[in-house]
Amino acid sequence: MLDQNKIGLVERITAPTPKIFTIIRNIGVILAAVSAAVLAVEQQGIQLPEIVSLLSEKAAWISGLIAAIVAQLTVDFKALNSKNALTSVGNIPQKKTS
Repeated sequence: MLDQNKIGLVERITAPTPKIFTIIRNIGVILAAVSAAVLAVEQQGIQLPEIVSLLSEKAAWISGLIAAIVAQLTVDFKALNSKNALTSVGNIPQKKTS
C-alpha cells in the first residue's frame, strides 16, 4: 500500500488525480492559455484595456501555472491502490530458490 511518503515524483505525476483537483488543474491551464493569448494579441500591436494587460502579464499566468502544477501533484491514493491491486492480480510472485 502506497502512502504520501513512499511515492516518487514521476509516480505522483502519473497517478490518478482527485476530481476536484482535476477541475482546478483544468482551470489553471485555461487561465495560463488565456493569458498567453492576450500577450500574443498585444504583441501584434492591438491595444487592450490596461486592466486586461496587467492581469494577463502577472496574475493570470502565474496563478494558472501554480494551480495546474499543485493540482497535478495531488494523488488519489484510493484509486492508485486499487489500480495497483488490479495490475498485480495476474502476477504470481516467484519463490526464491536458495
